[in-house]
Amino acid sequence: MKFNHSCGLVVAMFAAMLFFGENGANAQGYVEIGDGDYKNIFIPVSSHLTNSATQQVYLASEIGNTSMYINAIAFHYTPYSSDPQATTRDIKVFLSTTTESTITQESGWLPVPVSNLYYSGTFDLPGTQDEWVTINLARSFEYDGYSNLVVTVIDNTGQAASGGLHAFYGSLYDDDNARAMIATNTGADYYGAALDQSEPGIPFNCRVNIRLYGTHVGVSTTKKWFGFVTSSASSDVTSPSFIEFTMQDTEHPIERASFSDLLVSAAEYVDRTLYFVSWDKRLYKAPFPQGNISLDNYETVAELQYTPYDMSYNPVNHTMYYMANAGNRKLYSLNLQNGELTEIGTQERTVKTLAINISGEAYAIDEEGYLNRVNLDNASLTRIGYTGLDATYGWTMAFDRATGELFWNQYGENGDCGIYRVNTLTGAATLVGHIGTDNRSVNLHGLFCVDASSVDVNPALTVEAAVYPNPAGDKVFVDAQGLQRVEVLDIDGRTLIETHERCIDISALPAGLYLLRITSTDGTVVRKVVKKSL
Repeated sequence: MKFNHSCGLVVAMFAAMLFFGENGANAQGYVEIGDGDYKNIFIPVSSHLTNSATQQVYLASEIGNTSMYINAIAFHYTPYSSDPQATTRDIKVFLSTTTESTITQESGWLPVPVSNLYYSGTFDLPGTQDEWVTINLARSFEYDGYSNLVVTVIDNTGQAASGGLHAFYGSLYDDDNARAMIATNTGADYYGAALDQSEPGIPFNCRVNIRLYGTHVGVSTTKKWFGFVTSSASSDVTSPSFIEFTMQDTEHPIERASFSDLLVSAAEYVDRTLYFVSWDKRLYKAPFPQGNISLDNYETVAELQYTPYDMSYNPVNHTMYYMANAGNRKLYSLNLQNGELTEIGTQERTVKTLAINISGEAYAIDEEGYLNRVNLDNASLTRIGYTGLDATYGWTMAFDRATGELFWNQYGENGDCGIYRVNTLTGAATLVGHIGTDNRSVNLHGLFCVDASSVDVNPALTVEAAVYPNPAGDKVFVDAQGLQRVEVLDIDGRTLIETHERCIDISALPAGLYLLRITSTDGTVVRKVVKKSL
C-alpha cells in the first residue's frame, strides 16, 4: 500500500496499514502489540531504579506469524508523575526466540545468548506524554515468523533520575500466564545477573506496548551474494572464478565466470556497476545491473599504486575507501574515474578487511582477530571485541545494507575458512556456512551483495535531480525541472510513499537506506537517501 501526501500534512501512515493476523505485520513494515490499558513503571526500564533487568515474551500469533528483519523497536511512553522530567538510561537490548509462551519465577529467565546483543547505548525517556520511544538496533534481528519473541532489556545506568517517576503503557492479561519478568538491583552492574539466572526476578502479568519495525515483512530473505575465488581446495569450486551464492546455502555456489589470468583482490558494487581490483594493481569496472549475473564485458579503468586488502563504498558521502596491501597500514580514498588514491591516514594495526554500512560507519578486522571501528577522517582504529578466529588471511567482508548484518569470509593461517556473521557490538563471529560441500579451504575476495538500486530506470535519459539533505531526518527535498512524481522505495523496490510534492515527509520510516524514484518531464532517475537515526 502506498500513500500520497506532502510535508505540510501530518499523515498517520502506520495506523492506516493493512494487518496480517490480529496484531500482525503491516505493509509498511512494523508490528504493534498491546492495547495500552495498563501502566507499569518497571517495564522495560524504570528511571527511579539504579539498575534493572526485564524480559518480555511476544507470541508468534501476536506478531502475525510473519517473518521479518527487525531493525528497530519502539515502546509506548507516558509520564507517571504530574511533573515529568526527561531522563537518559544506559541500556542493552537482547533479542532472541523461544518455544516458551510464559515465564515463571521457578524457571527463571529464559536463556539469552550474549551474542544476541542488538543494542548497547543510551535510551532517552522524554518528559512529554504518550510518545513512542524508538531504539534503532545496531543490526537487524532475523525473526523466523513461527517462534515466540523474547525482548530482554538490561538497564545499567547506576543512578536514579531526580524528580518524578516514569512509566510505560502495558497490556494486562486476564489469565495467570505471565509473559514478562523484572528484577532490580542496587549494584553497579546488573548485566551478568540477568543472564546467569542468579536472581530469578518477579513474573508480571503485563507487558509494555511495543512496535517492531522491519525492512523485510512477508518477503523472502534470500539474497544473491557474489565473490571472487583466488584459490580453492574444494572439489566444488574452481579458481580463479566469480561465484554466486546465498547465505542460506553457501555450500552450493554457482560459477558465473572463470578466468585464466585474473586474480581479484577486492571488489565493490556501486550504482549498477561492479568495480574490482586485480593483484597486479589494475582497477576494472563492469556493468552489473540487478539480475545481470554475468561478468564478460569488463574494462580497465586505471593502473593503481597499491594492491588493496579490501575496499568499501560509503553511501553517505559517495566515496570508495581503499585498504592498501603495501606494508604501510594506510587507508586511502579511491577515485573511480581515474584510479587516483588519496591518503587519509596510517593505522596503528594491520587490518585486512573493510566494510561500511548505510550510515557511513566503517568496520575492519585486524590481524589478531579483533573487530575495529574505523575513523574515515584519519584512519584511526577503535577495538570493539574479539571474533574468536584466526584472521591471518581473512581479507574480505561486507554488509547486507538492508539488514545491517556484517558478513566476513574468514581465512586462517592453517587453511581454516568459512562465512561468518559478525556482531558489530561485541565482535563475536558466528558461522553461517562454508563455500562448497567438502569443507575445504576457499579463498574468497571482493564479497558483496546486490541491492535494488537498478529499479526500472532508462539509462539513456539524463535527468538532473538533487536530493537533500542526505542523510535526512524527518523530511527530504527533491529539486528537478518539471517534477511530476516522487516515490520512496525500500531496498527491495517496494513503493512506500508516493507524492507529487518536492518535500517528502519520511518521519514515519525507520532509519535506513531508501531509494527515491524521481519522475520528471525529462524522464525517470533513482537516487539513494539515508534516513538517519534521530
